[in-house]
Amino acid sequence: MIIKFKIFENLENIHEIEVGDYVIVKRQPIYSKEYNFFLETNIFKIVEIPQRLFMKSYLDLRPLDNSAKWNHIQRFKIEDIEHFSKNKEELEHIVSAKKYNL
Repeated sequence: MIIKFKIFENLENIHEIEVGDYVIVKRQPIYSKEYNFFLETNIFKIVEIPQRLFMKSYLDLRPLDNSAKWNHIQRFKIEDIEHFSKNKEELEHIVSAKKYNL
């Protein structure tokens, strides 16, 4: 059995994220269980970082799963990002583990 360990981007560098990067969003306590499961088990792509002064701490994200019920651009705070990476495949391991409780 081969065990892979992967070190993801350090969240201290979260302000270095760019449009086109991939993210996993943290569970949001104010939302339903169904929506939180969607957040935890989907990879989002950053489609815009609003440049208005009062919105610099927000990101516009689109889920990669086009068949999802919530398949539209959603805005999250930078603090809501659990993991981020330039490479989608790196995040797929985390999502798979969450989907199948591994």
